[in-house]
Amino acid sequence: MSSKQFKLITILVAIIVVFTTAYFVIDKRISKKESEQPSSLTNIEIFNFDIENIAEVLIKNKDGEFAFTMENNKWLQKGSEQFNFNQYILNDIINNMSTLQALEIITESAEDLSLYGLDSPSVVITCITDSNKYILEIGKPSITKNSYYVKKQGEMTVYSIDYNKGLTFDITKEDLKDIYLFDALSSEVMGISLECDGAVVYSVSKSNTSGWIMNQPLATERTNVANITSMVDSIIRINIANFIQENVQDYSEYGFDNPSYILEISSESKTEKILFGKTVSETNEIYAMFESSKDVVTFYRNNLSLMDLTAENLLLDTIHTENVYDLSKLEIIVNGELTTLTFEASADDLTNAKYTYNGTDINALGDDAVKLFINFYSSIVGVYFDHLDLDAQPDTSLEPEISFTYTRKSEPETVTISFIRESENTFYAIKDGEYTGFVVRLKTFHEDRGLFKTQDALVRYINEHS
Repeated sequence: MSSKQFKLITILVAIIVVFTTAYFVIDKRISKKESEQPSSLTNIEIFNFDIENIAEVLIKNKDGEFAFTMENNKWLQKGSEQFNFNQYILNDIINNMSTLQALEIITESAEDLSLYGLDSPSVVITCITDSNKYILEIGKPSITKNSYYVKKQGEMTVYSIDYNKGLTFDITKEDLKDIYLFDALSSEVMGISLECDGAVVYSVSKSNTSGWIMNQPLATERTNVANITSMVDSIIRINIANFIQENVQDYSEYGFDNPSYILEISSESKTEKILFGKTVSETNEIYAMFESSKDVVTFYRNNLSLMDLTAENLLLDTIHTENVYDLSKLEIIVNGELTTLTFEASADDLTNAKYTYNGTDINALGDDAVKLFINFYSSIVGVYFDHLDLDAQPDTSLEPEISFTYTRKSEPETVTISFIRESENTFYAIKDGEYTGFVVRLKTFHEDRGLFKTQDALVRYINEHS
């Protein structure tokens, strides 16, 4: 190595040592300076109180003063002005206020509150216990929209709080209003009725003993519980699209003088009737008025699927069903020809059930015969209706073309379902001599799983294997 190269290497090493030493000195100084700064994570407490002790809440904003009191774990509105308010919004306000912390203290002695919008607060929230009041004044948001200015009433210390918490507190009357068509749990809904153009479309109610029953247009317990439950779940999720007007006087302006629909929903604690008027074609919103408050709102029409349902949608589509273990005999008459089925079955042991067809032991013919017998029986209890016709008055004294007479092991001892011709392709369904209101199409009996084809398959099998 030449002396020139050795000198160059020595100089480079020296430079590295100098810069490395300088780095550690500077880093140490920076670390020391940062450790001397106050921590940004220091808690700055504004309020800390137990929400369980809050008995009353007062909210004052540009729309007025609103008071709420806690009774039986539920908020109730005080005063003469009443509206459907959102319990969850109220709880959210109280929860956030009870543990409210500041991002920072802006000033401990504000000289000009107008700088912060606190000379005339947009909202004043008061939480009251038996012995204390906690009063928060809400100012304006910061210019950067990352915080809100607030202070305690009676003090001059101005705090900044998280912007989203500020939005929770900075509320109008409209923000306090309930946004749901009917605010309840699905299990709490006890009744629903719908009118269209003055006529009842359906009316269903729930009892502790019978479950869901239909009251109108047909009184029956044979309801489609799955469809009703789905409707209830839909109803409690429907949100108001827009708030339009309070305490409406002129019903004709929105079409409430001649409502297109009237919906009534009830729970054990409340009933709400809602009138629906004109539709705004541009937005597909429909005007609605809550009868209790006379508040006008809109809903998006495509969210109101319950208005497209009919009574038929809420009923079981079969005319009459019986379990084989409840029967001893079934007599089928088609155009005067009698077929007799017998049953020996237990609900606890259906696999060993015994069946006969016109005296033929079906079980003796094997499993295929049993399956064909069950298919035939299913076609009888599976006869479904096409539509309701409650205005019809069929002559029930006429001889039916098709009838099923069930002999039961319990009361009533017999049930007869018969079908009287209405037209070339339809029948009236009659139960024990009374018109059911159901109309059945002829094709129901001629489908692949219908009466005629399943009986024909069973008879052919019996003839081939007897």
